[in-house]
Amino acid sequence: MEKFNKNWLTLALFCNGAAIMVLEILGTRIVAPHFGTTLYVWTALIVVTLLALALGYYFGGRVADKKPKWNIFYILFSAASVLFLVIPLVDGFVLSASGKLGLMWGPLVAALFLFFIPLGILGMITPFAVRLNAKEVSRIGQLVGNFYAISTAGSIFGALVTAYLLIPNLKISLILVLTAGLLMIITAIWFIVQKKGINNTFIAMAIFVLLTLLTFNNQPSSALEEVQSFYGLSKVEILSSDLTCITVNNIPQSCFNPDLNGSAWSYAGLLARAVEMVPNPQHVLVIGDGGGLITREILKKNSDIGIETVDIDQKIYDLGAEYLHFEDRPNVTKAVSDGRQYLLASKNTYDVIIIDAFTDTSPVLHLYTREMFELAASKLTVRGALAVNSFGFNKGQGTEVVSSIYQTLKTVFLDVYVSPSGNADQQEREFYNFVHFASDHELERLGRVYDVGVNDKTPVISDDFNQLEYLSLPLSGYLLNLYTSK
Repeated sequence: MEKFNKNWLTLALFCNGAAIMVLEILGTRIVAPHFGTTLYVWTALIVVTLLALALGYYFGGRVADKKPKWNIFYILFSAASVLFLVIPLVDGFVLSASGKLGLMWGPLVAALFLFFIPLGILGMITPFAVRLNAKEVSRIGQLVGNFYAISTAGSIFGALVTAYLLIPNLKISLILVLTAGLLMIITAIWFIVQKKGINNTFIAMAIFVLLTLLTFNNQPSSALEEVQSFYGLSKVEILSSDLTCITVNNIPQSCFNPDLNGSAWSYAGLLARAVEMVPNPQHVLVIGDGGGLITREILKKNSDIGIETVDIDQKIYDLGAEYLHFEDRPNVTKAVSDGRQYLLASKNTYDVIIIDAFTDTSPVLHLYTREMFELAASKLTVRGALAVNSFGFNKGQGTEVVSSIYQTLKTVFLDVYVSPSGNADQQEREFYNFVHFASDHELERLGRVYDVGVNDKTPVISDDFNQLEYLSLPLSGYLLNLYTSK
């Protein structure tokens, strides 16, 4: 029995460390559909995790000193298991309520209510184990080191498995259930082997089963398809009779209109205009066109042009092919890669480079810096052009993203102008896409030209000092309120 207790304790500590990291990583995916994948979301999860663990270590040691009992130690696992299952039952209410606090403080409050208590209980386990096994003061340092090493090894394992295996293939609710099940098994097997508290064990397992059933009955979805990937929760949704969209964390990224046989939004056509600005274009690179709608707009007028498309998420390509009719063509190649790394490794030059890369509510930060634009310029042909998509408001707060991208492009290219997706000169404050066209040669002005307001305080975006995420906060709030409050 002593050998079993020792081996089971090792396994229990390993699983405890894994469960901590599973919940921390999953937390960002649970919060993202309401708050995006901003720096504030990651910061909130890290702060709550560290705070919960710190208090868990503190109170775990105190409780263990007062009641150093093995049954209490293993009951902590079952308590954490039950709380894991509560999360998907209450997250909708908590996220909606905390959404009123905005994108900076809302994620922190949501994380506190959803994850603080289960993480705190998991934090109590390792110091409790130390107290239960401390027999010789002369070996206490080694004991503490061993136990925390085992727990940390579990955290490493949990992080790798969650990021590389679980999230890309399973629903968040199922991952929570599986992790909760593992913690419950740790408790149940110990009590059964020890022949202690059998009735209470079965009661705990019955509660586990009930909450699991409630979790799976609490997952309604109108999506045609829903998939998790490394980069977010992607869905295909029919938003209206003429609008089929691929959304990432509930924010539409590519929307298809069958009546137009292409993009439902005019920005795709705007970006494609860059091809018309270059004499005899032969080769185009599109960064961030997994849905295929920009490529389709280019091919409408240039059916034989060579196009390379790059998207970081294979699953977006798959959804675009199936639901947005992004058909394979011999003159179109698809690559799964980070756009900047792909461009850096490419030995080709391009007549046109198009950048349309967003996380959910903000641009992909490293694709909108001066260094990225310099890289793009080095890959353009002599009379080549760059087109960069952005969005924002035409007046007041929310114009800063457009002006900063414009200012940054001006440090690299001789000629830059911006074209909005609508009449941005009107008096009303409205939300638009703004396409930036840039070249080292004078560009023909096609369509509306937007008068970008810049001054000495307009920041230039660089790898070293990138304010885009902060500047995007008003826009992120607008989009999240528009699409997650329905």
